[in-house]
Order: sequence, then C-alpha cells, then structure tokens
Amino acid sequence: LRVFSGLETWRSPNFFYPVKGVLGYSDAFFINGLVHSSFRKLGMDQFHAYLTTLITFAFAGYFGLCFLLRKFLKLPHFLCILGGILFVISNQAYMICISSHPQLLVFWLTPLMCVLFFSYMCNSNRLHIKGWISGGLFSVILPLICFSSFYTGWFFILISSVLLAVFFCFTYFDFSKRISITKFEMEGRLKIDLHRFFNETMKFLSAHRFQLFFFSFLLMCMFAPFFITYIPVKGEGRRFSEIIPMLPQLGDFINVGYHNLIWGDMLKAIFPDLNVRPYYWELWNGFPWLMLTIFSITLCFSVFRTDTETEQVNSNKKIENDKINYKKIINCLGITIVLFILLLIKVDKFSMWWMVFKFVPGGDAIRAVFRIALLLSLPVIIIVMIAMRNLWFRCAKIQNLTVKVFFQALFGLLCAILICEQFNKAPYGNLSRSHEIRVLNQFPPPPEDIQTFFFSDPINPKDPWEFHQIDAMLIAQKYNIPTIHGYSGLWPPDWPLTKRINDADYIFSVNSWLRANNLEKGVYSLNGRGKEWGEKHEFNDNVAAYSFGKTIEFSQKMNSEKYLSGGWHHCEQWGRWTAGEKSRLLLRLEEKPANDIVMTAEVTPFINEKHPVQKVLISVNDEDAGEYLFDIKKPATTLSVHIPHTWISSTNIIDIEITLPDACSPKELGLSDDARVLGLGFRTIKFTLKQP
Repeated sequence: LRVFSGLETWRSPNFFYPVKGVLGYSDAFFINGLVHSSFRKLGMDQFHAYLTTLITFAFAGYFGLCFLLRKFLKLPHFLCILGGILFVISNQAYMICISSHPQLLVFWLTPLMCVLFFSYMCNSNRLHIKGWISGGLFSVILPLICFSSFYTGWFFILISSVLLAVFFCFTYFDFSKRISITKFEMEGRLKIDLHRFFNETMKFLSAHRFQLFFFSFLLMCMFAPFFITYIPVKGEGRRFSEIIPMLPQLGDFINVGYHNLIWGDMLKAIFPDLNVRPYYWELWNGFPWLMLTIFSITLCFSVFRTDTETEQVNSNKKIENDKINYKKIINCLGITIVLFILLLIKVDKFSMWWMVFKFVPGGDAIRAVFRIALLLSLPVIIIVMIAMRNLWFRCAKIQNLTVKVFFQALFGLLCAILICEQFNKAPYGNLSRSHEIRVLNQFPPPPEDIQTFFFSDPINPKDPWEFHQIDAMLIAQKYNIPTIHGYSGLWPPDWPLTKRINDADYIFSVNSWLRANNLEKGVYSLNGRGKEWGEKHEFNDNVAAYSFGKTIEFSQKMNSEKYLSGGWHHCEQWGRWTAGEKSRLLLRLEEKPANDIVMTAEVTPFINEKHPVQKVLISVNDEDAGEYLFDIKKPATTLSVHIPHTWISSTNIIDIEITLPDACSPKELGLSDDARVLGLGFRTIKFTLKQP
C-alpha cells in the first residue's frame, strides 16, 4: 500500500536506513502484500488485515486442493473436503505459524499451481483457449510465489522437477520386465525406451514451440523483479555447517512436537530430549503418525503389487474416457517423497543434502531445510486420500450389513483421527491487537526536521533484541519516517544493531552506523518507555574517550567495541579481524596533544602461501598516514603509524580509516568454508605522545 501510494520505493522500505535495496535481505511478501493492501484499503488496521490475509490464503488452499482431487483424480466429494481440511490445518502449517514464518503460508497456493499445470496438459492444443490461460497463469504466479517466499518457490520447483523425472521414468521405462532378462537384452530395451522418450519429447516441444516460447518469455519477465531485488545483495551463500543442525534425523519425520493433541505426550515419552537440540523448533515439521502410517502402507502395497490393472473412477460404472492410473500416481508421488527423505536424513554430521546444497542453484541460500516438509505434505495427503478412496469402495462392496456398518464406522473413525492429529495444544501467537494499537498511538508525531531515528530506550526492556527492531519498524511505518533499525533473516554488511537496546555498548554501535553512513543531521532518539522523542542526536558527546598510554585489547569486547566504527568482524578470543576492504576506528582524546602521536598496534596479517602479501593503507582524519606492506617472506606483527598533532582538530577526534585492497576470504583461497573477508587481525592498539 505504501509503495502504490508513492511513500516508499518497492526495493527500499524505510528500515536499515540509509541502505538501498534492503528488500533483498528478506522475503518480499509480494502476494501477501497485494492481498493485505486490499484489506487495508477497505479500512482494516494492519493486524486485522494480516489475519484476514492468512484466512484468504487458507481458503485458497482448501478450495484449490478440493478442486484438484475432484477434477483430476475423481475422488468422492467427501474425500475432497477431507483432503482440503487436512491441507489447511496440517501440523506443518501450524508449526510454521507458531514459529512466526507466515511468508511460507503461500504454500497454500501450490494446489492452484498443480491445477493450472494439469489444466494446461489436458488442453495443450495451441487452439484451445484453456491451455493458453492455464499456462499463462502458471507462468505469472510461479515467479510471484518465489518473490513472495523464496523458500516456498524454491522447494516447489525442486520437488516438481524430481517428480517429473520420476514420472518420466515410470512412463517411458518398463522396470517390471527387467528382472529376468539378460544384461544384453536390458541394454537393448533401455536404448529403445530412451529413443521413444527422446522422440516423444521432441515431438511435443515441436508441436507447442510457439506456445512454450510465449510462456518462457512471460516467465522470465515475471522473474525480473525477483532478480532485480536479490542479485545485487547476493553474497557468498551459507556454509553447510550452518545447515547441519537444521537437517532432520530419521526420527524427526514423526516429530510432530510435544504439543500435538494426539501424539505429543507419547512423543515426549519416547524422545524426551528432542527440544534440547539446537534449532529444535525447525525440526517440528514431522508427519502425524496415522497419516504417515497410511502413506507408508499404501506406497508399499502399490510398489510391490504385481498387477498393473488400471483403477476405474467408479467401481460400478466403467467410463472409458476417465480411466485414472492410481497405482502410477501413488508410485510417482511416493517415490518422490522417499527420495527427499533420503536426501534430508542426517547421520551424525553427514547428509546427502550436501549434493543439493552444492550443485542445485539457490541451494546454498536455504538454511532451514526441513521446512520442505510443508510442501511434501501435499503429495502425502493426496496419497492418503487415494488410499481412503480405495478403502471406502472396498467397504461398499461388503455384502453383510453388520460387517459393512462396522467397517464404515471404522472408516469414519480414521477420518476423525486424521483431522484431530493435526491439532496442537500450544497457543498460537502472543500479540494483543488492542495493546499494540494502544502503544503505537501513545507516541507523538516526530519532529519536523527528522531524517531518521533510533531507540534510546526500548518499549519493553525484557523483550529480545528482535522485538526492539520490529517496534521501531512499526513506528517508522506509522509516521512514514526511516529508521536505522530493521529485522530480517539477513541484514546489510556491517549493520551493528544485533543487540539489546539496554546493552552497555549499544549507543556506540548506533554511532558507528551513523558515522559510517554520514548521518549527521536530523537524527533523533526515541524513548520507547517514556513514549517521547529526545533531543537531536549529537555525536561528540558519545564518542568514546581515550587517555594516552591506554592499551585497547581487541580480545576483550567491552574494551574495544566502543572504539569501532564499522568494518569489523565479531570479537574472538585472540582479537578481532577487519571485515571487507575498509575498517574504521573512532575515539576522542581526553586532552589536546602538544606533540605528535604514535599509534602502535599488535597485528596478525591474513597472509599465507596462497596469499603472500597484504597491503594496508592508513588515513587519519582524512589525511594520508602511509602505506604498509606485510609479506610472508618478511613476517611482521607490529604496525606503527605517525600522526602529526596538527591533524587533530579542536574536537580532539581521531578518525582512522584502514583500507585493505588485498583482503579476501579463506573460502576464496580454498583454505576452508570461511567466507569472511579478512585483511588484518588486531590484538592490541595504543596511542602515545612522541617525545620532543
């Protein structure tokens, strides 16, 4: 709504100010935003509009799956309704909601994508208008799903690709006849199958070339906003070591969480330590036990059943034009799911997901891998509904009325348990709409000359740091003013506010960001608890004071943090590395120097056999203080810089900029998976007056 009103540019919302293109550090929520904006236009506040948006997506998922099951799988109406309910209230969807990842709920649009795909395949004749509409809508909505939620779009494309590969194998390669034949015969049949597959594929592509070219062109045009947003901020990708803790073990596929209504207590009794693991909340995405049991039994019977008879839509009436090979559907969907289970399973620190991470484009951007279970729930539900259909028709064939009623009652009980096992006892959400609106309305309008703001005191000091960031973002939106605060899965390089507002070094982190981005005018603080705007922020009073002869220890965070002004990695036990090609130090001398100053630093240059030289350029208060060269042939661990006293202004500020044109990462050199850009490691630094 703010973008369409001209209040913000679509790639640069008003947080992480003044960085441009910060939308690339987050999911864009594009489809969510379109629906949400519509409800805001109708007069709803942001909280009501948010809930109504989720309800809208839920209805889309329900009706989408009902239509898919009825139109293309010809299932009975009551099973279509049951499948739609299971999909919307699935245990995975609930866990995603309580984990505060609502962007993933665009997965409720995946049945619609399946409907559009099958509709195109059924009407792919170039003269058939339904085929053009279905293919066109598919080409438009898929990029928008990726733009709204990268995880959802990427998982959908990956699962669909594997499913199509499995489908082609079952369609063009007859595995049932290859058990008892010789190797020579097998090779001959394989060549024939490959030849048939190639010919039919080329025939289809040739017959639909203009249509497919149009869809491809439309697809790339719709992907343009996605690429424009995310490619400029794409970094080195994640390390596989970040992903390992979030990969499931075999038992996690039944891990429905301790709050599950039916299975939670039993799960806790069998596996009492599930919630002591790192990122345990990302491993709650297992399948309810009855659903998983029906899926497993159905798949085993289908795969190992020897008959290949095609199932009929109706057991009493044979409709020649509506034959559906349920066995093939179960086999294709089921084997696809099993393949993903094998890819995901972690044994110790090993997982075959490494192949996806390494070789599939975009795989190194996915950290919470087990969220893929959200999309795998769709094929699981489809298989379970086909199994329930087969069971229902078998019950209908029973002649004995008493036995028939008994099995139909048992069937109803199974349906009830399938629904109940999706429910959870844990509360959903902990926000009070009335409280949030009341708090936001207590803040007065900002000063007229404000350029940006930051919290000097949080609304609730007990909240975690991300709550502080979100509070600032809500106020920024309310009054249409930018804030240096922000929250996302990733954040801009060198953004230092990943800490609580009441931490001792918070104000120094604020100052370092303001100076690094030349924000010296119109900066105001906001007292969250007092609900009032502070005075215009002044810098000099907040620059850390330094007395000559004091040693700054970079291995002790509280000693060095206050002097840092951007371009530094996190503190380590030995010291601290510079980050990127520029780093800054900022301090205020307690007294005006009468003589020149000598800066002496104990350093560790990032040099090795593959990177033998590190050049360092130093400037002090925008004056060139010299160039220094660290060479592996002449190792040195001391850096000494002469600073004339005439460079120090009346403010007694020393602003040191360290430029490292040769900085690089160990990953670039093939030394490790460490993607941090390193140049010079600082252990200590000290400023002394030069003797006359």
